[in-house]
Amino acid sequence: HGFDKYTMVSRQCKELFKAFDPHIQAAGIDEAYLDITDYMVQHTLTAEEVGDRIRTSIREAAFDVGVGEPKGGLTCSCGIAPNKRIA
Repeated sequence: HGFDKYTMVSRQCKELFKAFDPHIQAAGIDEAYLDITDYMVQHTLTAEEVGDRIRTSIREAAFDVGVGEPKGGLTCSCGIAPNKRIA
């Protein structure tokens, strides 16, 4: 059951990522590549500021885990680089 919950939350995280890049590239169940260039320009933000927004959106989201009330407080990390090989 733990893997099912993990998969559910992973899908929900990837939906949140679409606010930053509608063309995210999944790189496994718990990783994704985002090109945040357009988001940075539209919102006049640095890459680090966008990373902070992504982490905040994940932390503040309430994720449906299929049992009981939605859960929040999830953490994530963001690797920032000029290309996905380095990130």
